[in-house]
Amino acid sequence: MYVKHWKPLATAIGTAIALVLVILFWLGPERIWETLVNANPYYLGLAVAIQVLDILVLTTRWHIFLRNVGNIGFKTTLALTVCGTAVSNITPSGRVGGEPLKAYLLKKRYGIRYGASFATIILERIVDMLAFLIISFVAIFYGIVYFKLPGHVIFLLIIAFLFSLSILLGLWYVTLKKRLRSQGISDWLERHEWISKKIPVLNYYKEKLTDSLLNYYSHVAKIAANTDALMYGFLVSIVYWFLEISRAYVIFLALGINAPFPVIALAYVFSAIIGSLPFGVGGVGLTEGTMILIYSTSAINSVVASLATLIDRLISYWLMIFVGLPVAGYLGIEAREESKNGGLHDSTG
Repeated sequence: MYVKHWKPLATAIGTAIALVLVILFWLGPERIWETLVNANPYYLGLAVAIQVLDILVLTTRWHIFLRNVGNIGFKTTLALTVCGTAVSNITPSGRVGGEPLKAYLLKKRYGIRYGASFATIILERIVDMLAFLIISFVAIFYGIVYFKLPGHVIFLLIIAFLFSLSILLGLWYVTLKKRLRSQGISDWLERHEWISKKIPVLNYYKEKLTDSLLNYYSHVAKIAANTDALMYGFLVSIVYWFLEISRAYVIFLALGINAPFPVIALAYVFSAIIGSLPFGVGGVGLTEGTMILIYSTSAINSVVASLATLIDRLISYWLMIFVGLPVAGYLGIEAREESKNGGLHDSTG
């Protein structure tokens, strides 16, 4: 059974690594080595420190919402954030692949129902996307006005922005404006029986749909009524995206390039959207290619742009996999043991 589940994952990760190696060989090992030996190690250390701070900021943002539904400690939220980020990095669903795992662990280890967990996750996602879109708008406007970006790049940036905006509006409408009706969903699943056949678990949860939706929307209403949580969550999201861009900026400094901050913001805006599309694993290949495209378009040396991108992804992507997957495995084993014993872990963290 384990071979069955791990073989596709290993293949996907192997493909991702192969794409990175293609970029490395395209650049040329000599040029890469020459650039690396001249890199400033203090700036590289600062980039790693920014990544650690980034994870703490992510944890803080979710904790702001999570404490409205249960007595979950910050250390517990940190562990769940780390493992959720790692799983998101190895699934095709970009930035959301680890969310079901976090909800599962909250249920199994701390007795928090799925409706409550997903209420915190979706509201967190809404404030994150709002902050992201504001930064995206400023970055795209600056890029169009002050940088001579090619027309096709501007077109793709605008399409990417509108795509993200449509997702935000959809989440807002379904979550805060119009409650989904369980009967309507059940009828829809019956009309599209092939979906239930593809995802058999839907048939099981269809019976529990009404109760789950009521639980979900009751917690959405409870958290949304806490305007301080929404405001602080939004402000923390701004800090998060600023740190993401700052990490890349520091890496360019380590390589001896003072890259324009707005250009880095443009690269992150575009790559974050492209990387979230369900192609490949964690957006590997698409994300790197998009960032290199934006950097190179802005007259940054292609070797430095590519190397800076790969170092940034090594810190923000691969490091999180190496750290997060063991944490996810440990929490999963604990959850199964506690489930067998019929007890719940102390949620004070």
